[in-house]
Parts: sequence; structure tokens; C-alpha cells
Amino acid sequence: MVIILSNPRIGLLFLILGLEETLRVNEKAVLVKDEELLSQMEVRGKVPVLAIGVKVEECFIHRAKAFRRSKLWDPTSWVN
Repeated sequence: MVIILSNPRIGLLFLILGLEETLRVNEKAVLVKDEELLSQMEVRGKVPVLAIGVKVEECFIHRAKAFRRSKLWDPTSWVN
């Protein structure tokens, strides 16, 4: 949590199944204490006391040469 307080900038990279591209999202992390929102995250009767939210600042498709070279989506390259 201390890291988010001192530097809230984060980036997420989503793999797009079957494509040689990724979705890059640059964001700002925020700590969420809203009880109404947290109550929607209840699991087995337990409600979190804190959550991490994200404010999207930038979102774009990113060509992933490394995925292409790795043959990540090619089943013939997978180890049994």
C-alpha cells in the first residue's frame, strides 16, 4: 500500500487471446474505502476493508513482437 501512496502510476498489459497484440492500459491506482462499493465485493460473508481502484488515463493496442517470436498461440510449440 505504501508504494501506491508514494507512486500511484501503474500499467497493465492484457493478452488478447489468439492475436499477436496486447492491450496496454496506463493508469493511476487509488485506494477505495467506499463501503457501498466494497460490499459488492463480498465473498463468503467477508467484505474487504480496502480495495485498489484504477483510473484509466491511456489505453492502446500494442504490437507484441515477443509473443510472435515465442509462438505463444501456436499449439505445436507447447510443451506436453
